[in-house]
Amino acid sequence: MYDIADIIKFDAIVPKAFEIAAQKPPEPDRVVRLACRDIFRRTKLTERIIPMIENVLAAGGIEPPKPDKDMWAPAIPEPDTLGDPGHRGKG
Repeated sequence: MYDIADIIKFDAIVPKAFEIAAQKPPEPDRVVRLACRDIFRRTKLTERIIPMIENVLAAGGIEPPKPDKDMWAPAIPEPDTLGDPGHRGKG
């Protein structure tokens, strides 16, 4: 059985972990964690993960679950910006 992490880990995470292991740092687990954090931020992984899950479900003919009726709106909604992803102010 696979999960969403299996879809993304071989693109950047596994190669980076092997790169770090080859350098033999004193705390490889910490260095890999920090590198993963940087990769997640640079690739905006958290913004891409929900659409990725929806695409995987759609490929299998599975309809995504509907939001729960008691679901709350985000506490801090994302601000509207003027630019597109290539402009400042739009991450």
